Amino acid sequence: CRGAGWPVRSPRVRSGRCRIEAEEFPRSAIPLGWLGAAAARAHRALRSRRGASAGIPVISVGNLAVGGTGKTPLVREVAGWMGQEGIRAAILSRGYARPEATPGTLRVSHAGKMEAMRWQLAGDEPWMLAKSLPGASVYVGRDRVESALNARADGAQALVLDDGFQHLRLARDFDIVCLRGDELGLRVLPAGPLREPASALSHADAVVHIRPGHGSPEDEERAAAEIHQWSGRIPARAVWVEAMLRASRLRLPDGSEESPGALRGRPVGILSGIARPRRFAELVSSLGGRVEAYHVREDHHVFDFHELDLLREDLMWVTTEKDAVRLPRDFPAAVLTVELQFGCGGDELRARVIGACRGSKAQ
Repeated sequence: CRGAGWPVRSPRVRSGRCRIEAEEFPRSAIPLGWLGAAAARAHRALRSRRGASAGIPVISVGNLAVGGTGKTPLVREVAGWMGQEGIRAAILSRGYARPEATPGTLRVSHAGKMEAMRWQLAGDEPWMLAKSLPGASVYVGRDRVESALNARADGAQALVLDDGFQHLRLARDFDIVCLRGDELGLRVLPAGPLREPASALSHADAVVHIRPGHGSPEDEERAAAEIHQWSGRIPARAVWVEAMLRASRLRLPDGSEESPGALRGRPVGILSGIARPRRFAELVSSLGGRVEAYHVREDHHVFDFHELDLLREDLMWVTTEKDAVRLPRDFPAAVLTVELQFGCGGDELRARVIGACRGSKAQ
């Protein structure tokens, strides 16, 4: 997309093959959403007490809504906490949308050493996690019970189940759910973006409300209202955590690193294929980057030279860590890294995660 405006009225606004983010679902799907909610409740009731034991502690990180809640940065934080405490951690991922899926379980990395030959075998998010966690192992496979057993056999002492809240085949010791904040006003698939109703939070051990750290005063007011709405819906045993996504570093096209403030005043383009690209574009703008163009595609899109050759050459194109995995290696993009900054509940969450790893009843 060449212009600097964000079309917002259509659920799929395109320029060429470029998708601009919007979430709109047909009202005709509302009855199907009711059926989806009922099916999700039945599935949880049937499977919640029948999960297979991994034999070592399992920490699940998941969400209610599909895509774009900040779950992956939280998975990285949780695995990092384990490593800092000397706990050998392994991340279990399904490897969604990987171009070259292989049968069985793939060990992407072991104790921080990469083993997969190409990101296409692992998927963009598992590859990114494996590259950024020096002491952890990453496994990818559709059967995460099998992945868990393989990780345990390889010496893992605790597991992080990525995107695991609805994956009930594997028993877990601690369930973390990420909220984007507006779930109470949303419907279940296919009538909305929810995987299951908000009532499923009764099964959570921790709820993390993640919001952009660059919001306007109106955004801050909305976040405060969302927090107030959730206050009576979180189980008494669960810890409530507030966190913000913040830019932490910027890798320039020449490979050097700068602070994110280096974007200030520079003419840039947004190059992205993630679930919620608008939030990333707003982050770049908040850092002072002069956003003059967008090239935004579907989540997990694999960029090729043909489309990249059409981009303006007078701009510095800024992308995410996840998108950088899917770019040709020599394409000159700047990569902006985001991390979580915890507010209330952050220390308690870490303490509970480590406590679950050390005191689990798993055998």
